[in-house]
Amino acid sequence: MSDKTDHPPVPEAFTALGIRPSILKALAEMKFTTPSEIQALLIPRALAGVDLLGQARTGTGKTAAFAIPILQRVERGVPTQAIILVPTRELAVQVDAEFKRIASHTPIRSVPVYGGQKIVAQMKFLRHHPEVIIGTPGRVIDLLDRRILSFENVKFAVLDEVDRMLDIGFRDDIRNILSRIKGVRRDGGQRDEGRQGEGRRDDRRGRPDRGDRQLRAEIKAMEEEMLRDHTGATPDDAAGKDDDDRAAGGVETRDDGGNHQQRREAAWDAETESGAGPNGGDASQRRHQTIFVSATISAEIEKLARQYMREPVEKLIAPGADEKPTVEKVEQYYFSVQPWDKYRLLRMLLLQENPELAIVFCKTKRGAEKLAKKLHADGIECREIHGNLAQNKRDRVMQGFRKGKFDVLIATDLASRGIDVADISHIINYDIPEDPEVYVHRVGRTARMGAQGKAFTFVTREQGDELTKVEGIINMVIPQAKIEGFEPNPTPADWTEAKPGMFPDAPSKPVQSRLERPLFEGTGTAGAAPVTLPPRTIGSKIPLQRRHKRRR
Repeated sequence: MSDKTDHPPVPEAFTALGIRPSILKALAEMKFTTPSEIQALLIPRALAGVDLLGQARTGTGKTAAFAIPILQRVERGVPTQAIILVPTRELAVQVDAEFKRIASHTPIRSVPVYGGQKIVAQMKFLRHHPEVIIGTPGRVIDLLDRRILSFENVKFAVLDEVDRMLDIGFRDDIRNILSRIKGVRRDGGQRDEGRQGEGRRDDRRGRPDRGDRQLRAEIKAMEEEMLRDHTGATPDDAAGKDDDDRAAGGVETRDDGGNHQQRREAAWDAETESGAGPNGGDASQRRHQTIFVSATISAEIEKLARQYMREPVEKLIAPGADEKPTVEKVEQYYFSVQPWDKYRLLRMLLLQENPELAIVFCKTKRGAEKLAKKLHADGIECREIHGNLAQNKRDRVMQGFRKGKFDVLIATDLASRGIDVADISHIINYDIPEDPEVYVHRVGRTARMGAQGKAFTFVTREQGDELTKVEGIINMVIPQAKIEGFEPNPTPADWTEAKPGMFPDAPSKPVQSRLERPLFEGTGTAGAAPVTLPPRTIGSKIPLQRRHKRRR
């Protein structure tokens, strides 16, 4: 049976951008129909080979916006043509999974490299010369210093979430990596790099021989196994294909002696000959293309980018991206609560809302560990994720969360960016962040790609100013909520709020809290009545797509 009958219709809006049929096939399986604003802006200019600065809000499809042009223009069999830098390990795995889904019908391979995992395990995949490398700056520099990775053939350099990389101190690492990129070699010698003989390719079209095809098929299977370990899904799983489909012949299997890989390579070569291949003219062969993408692009980021870009540099801003960040599709509330009542309020909130998937953000690693332990002891299935966890444990936690094995993830701001999990219905700020932009990135984990969600923030009496800053940056007043039956407890006898260097007996200066004064003159928000949350309102607002059994 032909596998063509089971494929959904090709998205015409992406076809108009001049994208390869093999990539369009994957986009159709991923249910892409219309390009997002940043995709419609960035893809055509990236295909033209222009250096770009792209700015768009969180959750608008920035990864696909640069992945599609790269997969369109890379050459099959040439190692390390694209280097993608990301700030965190979790984001590296996520971006690699997106690349693999989009490239599921192409012979192009991608490999994630990041710290926390043994370098030998990553070398196993790098030995076979993948075309795309996705990694964190520290591990990329390590591989370069060990001469395991070479930038001789790099044609594309992409920095994702640039503002986050600068925030966590990667300035020098970024300069180090970008300064090492020399661009593709002009003599075409890259085709022979890493290969032991001249007879492994046909003279006419550079097509691998039968033994090479068999090797590439085995490597593809290994990569899919690694993707399954990281995300719980293969490219076929992401397209909604199961074992019955494969058995029925609707999807070609991987154990056919490399025939599937051979067909993909033949289709790729046919697309290239027909004019659907690399774009950008001769300029793309003489130098590499640099793309910076982020939710915010400050003057510092733009200055850094232009140091390593060639004019003309185009700055593409998706509509609304340069305005104050908004999270209008998220229902947002705050609770006025004393520190000693926060855990009791959280437990009641989780039991009442019964979220499909929720992330609870804490300020410290120790706080996340203690909170997860208490919730687990009270029968609420949860896990914690923070920087002290070993990488393999972090991978298992994220895999379990994506599969719905537990409903509540306790996280530090490590997870405020780079985690793209479908159907996250609730965000709870157990500790309100001091930086209001962190609040936006936390809340951005829900209501992604047009969905809806809820966000709750716990605010103590002394944190009124932090709430005011958040309301200023999102340009809206967050209403107060209350849970029926929750009553504040008196101050415990052994409770101390003294900070280091403070004298407990010294009289403190009265604090005029945001909770006691209006946000703007004349608004009178301080006197507004709190909103009483009805039981389980989330069920009527967000479809429950995950059908897993709760282990409460």
